[in-house]
Amino acid sequence: MAEIDWSDSMEQTFEYYEVDPNTWKDLKPLDTVKSCTIDRDSEADTLGSASIDVTDLLGEAYVRIYLVIRQNGAKFKITLGTFLVQTPSSSYDGKNRNVSMDAYTPLLELKENPPPLGFALLKNENIMKQAYLLIRDNCRAPVVETTS
Repeated sequence: MAEIDWSDSMEQTFEYYEVDPNTWKDLKPLDTVKSCTIDRDSEADTLGSASIDVTDLLGEAYVRIYLVIRQNGAKFKITLGTFLVQTPSSSYDGKNRNVSMDAYTPLLELKENPPPLGFALLKNENIMKQAYLLIRDNCRAPVVETTS
């Protein structure tokens, strides 16, 4: 399998996908992205944020951003992040719509109701099932249940 040679020439582009909140898989490509900025911040509660400018209204959704590299006939797709986007502002000049969305890393964002302060895992109980239920009930980000 080929690897990226970061010192060699390459073509770089970006791809954006709306994410299915139930499966956490790419749902559909977003073809109306005009620009995007990602800010990594280990001091922030969310560990980072992004600003995405598009031409269509999206509303609150999850968006995954990829760096796509083409080099020596090979294509590489590197995930840069998955973000919870919200639409704070929109403008329309009669011809073009501009939508600016703020985006946050969703995996640390809790619902308004924090999880309980204590719980017990009984002997012979399925720990993964209980962890899934706790996270599903208290996090805004989608959680996929594991199956054996």
